[in-house]
Amino acid sequence: MENDLDWNDVESMTVTLTLEDGSEMDCDVITVFDYEGDNYIAVVSSEELEGIDEEDEDGEGVSAMLYRLGGATWEEMELLNIDDDIYDKVAERFEEVMSEDDE
Repeated sequence: MENDLDWNDVESMTVTLTLEDGSEMDCDVITVFDYEGDNYIAVVSSEELEGIDEEDEDGEGVSAMLYRLGGATWEEMELLNIDDDIYDKVAERFEEVMSEDDE
């Protein structure tokens, strides 16, 4: 997959999601990872992250939202829902990536 996007320092990025009801939610990017040739992104509500106390710095109990990344440039980037038939496999890959980061 040829891609002009540079994933360096994605952990310092934020994205704004437009929800079904038209409201917006700011999210912090946790990571971008690959699964079977497609790029996926894990985000967490910025509001939820702000509510984490210092004793829970490892993020236990924080709910990551996973999306497939579409688009080949930053201007074209869009977050797409993951097909139900592969969601569990993508979630497993996310857990693996996060475990690798902890080592």
